Amino acid sequence: MKRLCLLIGLLTMPLLVAVAQKNLHVNAIFEGKIIPKNRMVETLAKGESLEQYRLSYFRSVKMNVTDMEYTSIYELVTKDVGMETLAEDMEYGRDNDKASYFILHLPKQQKLERYLCYQCYEASRGGKNITLVYIEGKASMKELKKMFKKK
Repeated sequence: MKRLCLLIGLLTMPLLVAVAQKNLHVNAIFEGKIIPKNRMVETLAKGESLEQYRLSYFRSVKMNVTDMEYTSIYELVTKDVGMETLAEDMEYGRDNDKASYFILHLPKQQKLERYLCYQCYEASRGGKNITLVYIEGKASMKELKKMFKKK
C-alpha cells in the first residue's frame, strides 16, 4: 500500500508543477501562444539534476521578438508582477522606464518557493532578446541571486 501511494504521488507531481505555473499570465508565453514555439529556445529541468541548487523545477524560454511582440509579452509580465505583494523580495533593473530584468519571489505553493525571472535587451540584429524563467524549489532569493551572479 505504501508503494502504491508513493507511486501515485510521484506520478502526479509533474501535474502539480504544471498547475502552479498556469496561475501566471506569462504561462501563455511558455505555451507558445504569443511567440510560436519554433522561434523559442526552451530549457526544462526537474528532479535530481536540480537538487544541488535546492530546486525542483526550472523552465526557461529565450526568444528574439519584434517591438509589437515585445509589447504583448511585457503586458503579461507586468500583470504577474503587479498582482504580487512581495515586492520587497524582488530584484530588478530599469531601462527607459521599463523593467529590463527582474527576479520576483512569488507566493509559496505546495511548500515550495516560486520565482519568475525576466530579462530583456536590444538584439544586435534588431528587435529584442527576451529570456523568461519560472523556478520552483527550496532555494531562497539570496541563494538564487548568488547562483545567478556566478553565471
